[in-house]
Amino acid sequence: MNQKIEAAKKLLREQGHEVESLMHMGKEWFQIDYRERLAPRYGGSGITVSFGPYGLATPQEMEELADGVYTAAELKELFLKRCRDDKGGDEPARID
Repeated sequence: MNQKIEAAKKLLREQGHEVESLMHMGKEWFQIDYRERLAPRYGGSGITVSFGPYGLATPQEMEELADGVYTAAELKELFLKRCRDDKGGDEPARID
């Protein structure tokens, strides 16, 4: 893994954020503060739901975070802007 990306992950974790890498549609992304919870359903079964807010960052954005180009808050705003641009509105984009 790239040293800058590792530095960005460390920085985010030191600020209390959770960071995980994932592959989606052949591209690497970094999930920031994605959380899941098992919600009970009628009949005793459950369903896994996500609750946020959470963000996705590209490897380049993570490197730029390590370089000081972005703060964690600015990185989150960049993600939200990308979602609005992708969806044409205020609703966050889904990756599944």
